[in-house]
Amino acid sequence: MIVTVDTGKLGLWNGGYLTVEVEGNWGRGVNASTGSLMPVNTNQLFPIPGNTTAGIPAFNYVQFLTPKLGVVIGKLDAFGADQNEFAHGVHGKGDTEFMNAALNVNPLTLFASPYSPLVAGLTILPTGNPQDATVSVLAFTSTATADSAGFNYVRSGDVSVFAEGRVRTNFFGLTGHQLIGGVVSDKQFTSIDQKITLDQGITVAKKTGTWVVYYNFDQYFYEPVKGSGNGVGVFARRCFRRQPKLSPVLCQHWRRRKGRFCRTYFAAFCCPRSPSVRWRDSSTW
Repeated sequence: MIVTVDTGKLGLWNGGYLTVEVEGNWGRGVNASTGSLMPVNTNQLFPIPGNTTAGIPAFNYVQFLTPKLGVVIGKLDAFGADQNEFAHGVHGKGDTEFMNAALNVNPLTLFASPYSPLVAGLTILPTGNPQDATVSVLAFTSTATADSAGFNYVRSGDVSVFAEGRVRTNFFGLTGHQLIGGVVSDKQFTSIDQKITLDQGITVAKKTGTWVVYYNFDQYFYEPVKGSGNGVGVFARRCFRRQPKLSPVLCQHWRRRKGRFCRTYFAAFCCPRSPSVRWRDSSTW
């Protein structure tokens, strides 16, 4: 459940928006039973994978200082990043777009950013219309959970920076979007490419820092009413990630080693549609 309060419509002041999101999971999902690397039901991951609990992943306030510039502070649902018309909407978590996480979200971005961090930053609307173009620049805590306020994670050396831009295009007279973003994270990871011997005691080494650069596009090639969100189109996404070197077993398909680092790649391509075909008005694929 997502509630957004517009201070202007309340008769207070213009440009203020308070957003609160509450979500929960009950029952046993199928993700643990499939044997697949990527979860087949994205919606079952939230607010905490494998737990039947409730949480508040978003509690934030945005204040626009001008029609084109706003500041944001609070707890943010980071799953709204890397937005895509077909694969992953503003709040797409497998309920309206793809259920399988491999197509719904770029999995490499999940390593660099927690799901529900504390953030502070800027949101920019170059034309004043969020449908035309948006730019976001945020600093956030590298560690966070959806079932806590997150203030216990605010500490020196645990801050990440996020930047993303998305623009609407009009190729061939049809709606499309181009998006590029990146994260530089100070998040700490457990190194699994290490030798542990019992005679020296068990000491698990830690590695700190990673970066992610990602890109996606979506493009309609059949759009009966322009801007309606209905039609047939194509989307693709690509991601590059750098991290401390991992086990060769885990990286053998997705990396090229260089020095003590490896670069991990992810790519997805699909041809979905929005509800528009007359004989299937309520379905998407």
